[in-house]
Amino acid sequence: GAKSWVFASGVEGVTRLTLACKSNVRQRLRLYFWEPNQGAPITRRFDVKLQAQPWLSIQLAGGSHAQPMDDHPARPPHGNEGLMHETSVVPRDGKIELTFQGVDGQKAVLSGLELIETPIGTEP
Repeated sequence: GAKSWVFASGVEGVTRLTLACKSNVRQRLRLYFWEPNQGAPITRRFDVKLQAQPWLSIQLAGGSHAQPMDDHPARPPHGNEGLMHETSVVPRDGKIELTFQGVDGQKAVLSGLELIETPIGTEP
């Protein structure tokens, strides 16, 4: 599971990330989300695309919640401290592209990510 330090920092207003990979071998991608304005009357909503395809619709507030578009359950690692979602992805031309789009003018937030190479036969 996630360590609480992953949620101690992050970036607000992220719109695009390009992850360079050594090869086009399947990768396990984990994204970590946490609302930095805890206690504020805010519900932050944003969408995440992976390789230009809709992947997640995120809603963060005092308690974090994500509704994955691929029907895989998102898992909060430590109660309401934050949210982690993972998937398996094959890079294109050695890259993994993520785009973030705020809903109703809101800014996307990202606390952390992990990218783990998972050659065929080694996936969990």
